[in-house]
Amino acid sequence: MQLSFSDSKVVDISDKESYCKKFYNGLLQAQALANIGHWELDLINNSLYWSDEVYRIFGLEPQEFEATYEAFLKYVHPEDRDIVDEIYKKSIKEKHGYFVEHSIVRKDGEIRFVEERCEHEFDSDGNPIKSIGIIHDITKRKNAENELILASTVFEKMNDGVLITDDKQRIIAINSSYSKISGYSFDEVKGKTPNTFSSGWHDANFYKDLWEKLNKEAQWSGEIIDRRKNGELYTAELNIIALYNKDAKLTNYISIVNDISEKKQKDSLIHNLAYFDALTELPNRVLLQERVTSKIRALKRNSKKIALLFIYMDNFKNINDTFGHFTGDKFLIEVAKSIKSIIRQEDTLARLGGDEFTIILEEVESISDASHVAQKIIDRFKEPVIINSKEFYTGASIGISIYPEDGENYEELVKAAYTAMYHVKESGKNGYQFYTQSMNDKITKKTLIENDLRSAITELSHLIL
Repeated sequence: MQLSFSDSKVVDISDKESYCKKFYNGLLQAQALANIGHWELDLINNSLYWSDEVYRIFGLEPQEFEATYEAFLKYVHPEDRDIVDEIYKKSIKEKHGYFVEHSIVRKDGEIRFVEERCEHEFDSDGNPIKSIGIIHDITKRKNAENELILASTVFEKMNDGVLITDDKQRIIAINSSYSKISGYSFDEVKGKTPNTFSSGWHDANFYKDLWEKLNKEAQWSGEIIDRRKNGELYTAELNIIALYNKDAKLTNYISIVNDISEKKQKDSLIHNLAYFDALTELPNRVLLQERVTSKIRALKRNSKKIALLFIYMDNFKNINDTFGHFTGDKFLIEVAKSIKSIIRQEDTLARLGGDEFTIILEEVESISDASHVAQKIIDRFKEPVIINSKEFYTGASIGISIYPEDGENYEELVKAAYTAMYHVKESGKNGYQFYTQSMNDKITKKTLIENDLRSAITELSHLIL
């Protein structure tokens, strides 16, 4: 006997029964490999036949199953049971096949997803006599789809911007948050590289270090300044992840972006309020102390000196009282600009409050360096300060202390410079003096005398009463 197949091969069969058994076993193996089983429902006797793979899909043994349509429905998930039954009955009524996806509940409680395809046989009178179908376990595919949907939802709903490129850094996806941050739509950046957003702010070394770490550790995080579509610069926290497949081949880069521009602005505002004078925008007393303390620590290692100039603006009170606070504020702003134009960029000019300013002169070689700056300030204010076309005359009384001769910390240096400034004021104003111990002795003696006089007056008043 010979059997002919579509591939034109001819097989000699000596034992038909052996061949059919072998063919049937091969079919079962193919079904198992594909997770596809077949079934037949005899509508005359309501008897249901399941192949071995169907039993495996449902997690049942043949002896555990009644092999009826109603028994099958019991294992369909309760949420899908009515839908499956309705589709099946409708297809018989309308005499056509059907396709349906639904979930089942196995004997052990595990939920799986399947898809079914079915066709019907009818007799000569059009009555249904048999349903023949296949059932395919699609649990892995559905789980993957659900994970993909979940990932897609998370991707789209994330507050952080997400940008995905291929291994050549060509953009293949961005989420709506990234569009909102950058101002670009996906169509505008598709196929381009992230250089599209480059601000030009960072140098070659920055990107060299970034790529070295990314290639070595498969991840980089840090702050970066990029440019929006409208040209505006923004600061972002950026986390880049390099993805590799199971063969260790690079497949994608994922960039997660958090726009921190507003936070940076708030941090800057808080920093300015804490460390800078609101009127002149100069460092305030707090920042001055930090800088002096920091510089002293450095100077202890290299034996260099700094000079601290304490400046009192003569006649400011009269200007402020006569012309008002608005003019007084403008006067102080102009004074700050004038003094700042005299000192070096590395030096610090601070406003302590009111009409008092302080300068830190760095790396002073000799006292003549400090006296030179002090004299330039005094000379500047021999000329009037112009405010709204009006001339205001002032002067500067300046006291100078030197580290480490006049003090080894911030408090001692400020006290010494203030004492020297006070001596200038007592001597007629508009000049400068270096601190000497005798100045301190004189002020101390004067303070003690004043305290004694106050005590004496208080005691005398008590005696009179």
